Order: sequence, then C-alpha cells, then structure tokens
Amino acid sequence: MKTNLKLTLILACLLPAASGLQAGTETYDSKSVTRPPETEIFGTGPYISLQAGVNAFQEYGRSRHYQLAEGDFAIRRDSRVGGFGGLKAGYVFGTGLIRPTVEADLFYNGFRTRYREKLNGNTIARFNEDVNSGAFMANFILKIAPPSWPRLQPYAGVGVGAWVMGDNEVTWTGPTPSFPIRRQGKDSGFAWQVIGGGDYYLNRRWSVYGEYKFLNYEDAAPVGPQRAIRQHLAGVGVRFHF
Repeated sequence: MKTNLKLTLILACLLPAASGLQAGTETYDSKSVTRPPETEIFGTGPYISLQAGVNAFQEYGRSRHYQLAEGDFAIRRDSRVGGFGGLKAGYVFGTGLIRPTVEADLFYNGFRTRYREKLNGNTIARFNEDVNSGAFMANFILKIAPPSWPRLQPYAGVGVGAWVMGDNEVTWTGPTPSFPIRRQGKDSGFAWQVIGGGDYYLNRRWSVYGEYKFLNYEDAAPVGPQRAIRQHLAGVGVRFHF
C-alpha cells in the first residue's frame, strides 16, 4: 500500500513537468515552409537574331598630295552614309558572370564611295561608286551577365570572314562629260571586325540589343593609294534564344 502511494506521488509530480515541456516545443508543417525562388537565367544557349542599321562612316586614309609641274595635285576620298541588315545565329556557353559566345554574322552592306582628284584646290575628276556587298563573318564574343542585374548583358568581341561585292554602279566625271559605268563581275576578299554592344532581356528568350561594328574590307577600294575600306556601323537587333 505504501509502495502504491509513493508511485502515485511521483507521477503527480512528473505530469506538470511533462506538460510544460510539451507546451514549449514548436512544431513545423513541412508544407507551410516557403522555399526561396529560383534565380532566373537570361541569355544562354542557342539563338538567332535580326539586325539592321546604318553604315555611318567610311575611312579611306588621309588625302595624298603630290607636287607636279602644274602645281599641287591631291587625291581624296569622301564618306557617304549607307545601310546594312541581316541575320545572326550563335551559341552562348555557361551561366556564370562571363559567357563565351560564338556566332555567324551575315549581312548586306551597302554604301557609296567618292574619289576626287584636285589640282591646286580645284576638282578635275570625280569617281562615285554605289557599292553592294555582303559580309560573312564568324564572331568570337565575351558576354558579361552581372548577378545583380542579369537582364542587362554587355559584350565585346572580334570577327573574321570575307566580303563579296556584286555588280556596282559607277559614275566618272572628268575632263569629258560624265558617263555611267557598270562594274561587272564579283569581287571578294578578306574582312575582319571589332564589335561591342549590349543586350536587354525582356524575358528568358527575347532580348533587344544595340551594337557597334568597326568593319574592315581588305583590298576593296577600286582606286587610290589605300585599298582597304574601314567602316563604322551602328545597329539594333532582336534576339531569340531557343
């Protein structure tokens, strides 16, 4: 009897302590825990794009001056605004801060060249040519995707390839009356470019971008002491990632 009484007293003392421990214990429902949102990744994998813009300026080198018996003879080329447009297809590697990219850059490039001969400051002959060309370039680019603002991705790179020119309209004005010439046959040569720009991603698949190209056509000028045509192109485009 005394033993039962002792057990009863012990249980009476332990029950309040057990209930206190149970009341201080927190429980979690696994379904109610909020998981952090996944980080969105913009601008990776394969893509295609449309591009268009202006061929704003061409460089043909400095004017050349020669001292002749008749006086100062100068050769000069002048720049004319043109336009370009075409397609790109490429692949962006990785999802980190710096993303290597390779792309095919194919575009029509139309512009006008003007070559003038001057004697003692007076123009004695002019040569105007409307150039219709195509550029076929392979670009190697590094894109930067800042973690703090992954939608805005600047990039820079270089490209190598070839230029091809078709039939061009040429006008020659000299001591005789002006007359048109059709330059027939296709010419081609080596081309290289330096590019820089930036994408702004509207979502994971679509972006808009602006781009600058310094484009060099080797041995493309028809006449004059400098045969390379160095061009400054500024354009915009739309890019779609698959």
